[in-house]
Formats: sequence, structure tokens, C-alpha cells
Amino acid sequence: TRRLLMATLCLAFTGPAIAWADDSHESVRDRWIEDPYQPHDTTGTEVRVGSLVGILAVDGNEYTGLGGLVAAGHRWDRLAVHAEYAYLEVTERGPSNLRYGVTHQLGVNVRFEALRFGSNYVGPNSMAAFYVEAGASRQFRVADPVAADATRSKHFPSGQANLLAGGFGLLFDHRLDQPRGFPNRVGWQLGWRIIGSPRPAPSSFMTCRGSECTPVARSTR
Repeated sequence: TRRLLMATLCLAFTGPAIAWADDSHESVRDRWIEDPYQPHDTTGTEVRVGSLVGILAVDGNEYTGLGGLVAAGHRWDRLAVHAEYAYLEVTERGPSNLRYGVTHQLGVNVRFEALRFGSNYVGPNSMAAFYVEAGASRQFRVADPVAADATRSKHFPSGQANLLAGGFGLLFDHRLDQPRGFPNRVGWQLGWRIIGSPRPAPSSFMTCRGSECTPVARSTR
């Protein structure tokens, strides 16, 4: 009788947990891949982490930008929308340790996979795609106090700017056979972006000839 009572108490306390575990196991199994060559279902949450390197132009001066990017968003098959944060350290062009400041960038990016190659071409559970993208962001520049030295040949200004970007690249995507949760896909992305910002409004200055002064618009080129 005591053994029966103990068994009843054990079932009373562990029964719900066992049922919950079985339900969770079944939901995970639903995402398992039976055929490594079946079509890819790429809808779901997406997170990206990577590095950035490129040429940064501010007020007619060029710098080297080196840093990283973090993005998160949602993917609907070929279309993906992400919120992005990028950090760049601004240095002199070429092999130089001359540091001018940093930039922080917050924005939204939209990516579309225009051309896809499935597992029949790439390999089991793998996929490759050529994508195009467009985005808008807000850039925050913070100059290094040392870079304000008058002896420097360039002046990197602190400030803010709105940016528009367009780009393209290659995406290599691989799904897991038996995912246990998030993530159920991993990938590698290699891309190029062209980023531009509106030109500032032209300022004016005075030219004087003899006793007469005339305001003249300053070119922004």
C-alpha cells in the first residue's frame, strides 16, 4: 500500500512535466529535415553579426573606417528587414595609426534575394543567393580631441548626418538537420555598400574689391 501511495504521489507531481516535455519534443521534431534536398523555408527571425571596412568621406576628406555591425529582424522567404547598429573607428587612409574619431550608426535595411541556388546545386541542406539591398540610417560622428590639433592636415568634425545606402552581395545559407531551437539556420554574408548623404546647404562669404563688398555663394563641390 505504501509503495502504491508513493507511486501515485510521484505521478501527481511529475505527470504535467512529462506531458509538457513530450509536447515540446514534438514541436521541435516538426522542424527537423527529412530530405536534405527539399526546398528551403527561410521564414523566421534573423540575427547578423559581422565586420565593416571601407572608405569614409566627410566634408571632402577621405578616411578609413573599420568596425563592426549588429543587426536583427525578420525574414519572409526572400525578403528580410533588419534594424542595424554599426560602429566605425575612423583613421588615416592607408597603413596608418592616425586616429580621427569614431562613428555610431543606427538604421533600417531591406534585403531581397534576387537569385537563389538550392541544395541541388550547392549541396545537402545548403543554399546560395545573390541579393540586393537598400537602407536608411542616422550617423553620429564623435571626433577624437587629439585629432583637433591644428598641425593635422585634416579636420574630422563631430556631428550628425542622414545616410542612404544601396548594395549587393552573396549569401551562403545552411540549415541544420535536427535543430533543437534557435538557431535552425546559419549563414555567411559578403557584401558591398555605397553610402551617401545629402550635401550641406551652401554657405556664403563676402568678397571685397576696394570699398565694395558682395556676398558670394560658396560651392559645395
